[in-house]
Amino acid sequence: MKPEPSTPSPAPVRGALIVAIVFVLIGTGLFLTSMIAGLKVDGPAREAVIFGFPAWQVAVAGFLCTLAGGLWLQRLVK
Repeated sequence: MKPEPSTPSPAPVRGALIVAIVFVLIGTGLFLTSMIAGLKVDGPAREAVIFGFPAWQVAVAGFLCTLAGGLWLQRLVK
């Protein structure tokens, strides 16, 4: 028997790639903003606040957005 020709994987949808990249960029921006706010505060970094939210919460949200976007990109590109 003749082996089946391997079918190429479908190209990722352009919109999905853009959304994943946006997740990575937003997450990185949130993370960096919270780190800078923590460095600039007078006193412990735990007391830094960004738009009414503690900086550590903004950093965690940024990290999770970056992680989700990165994993989504990895899945789309494979």
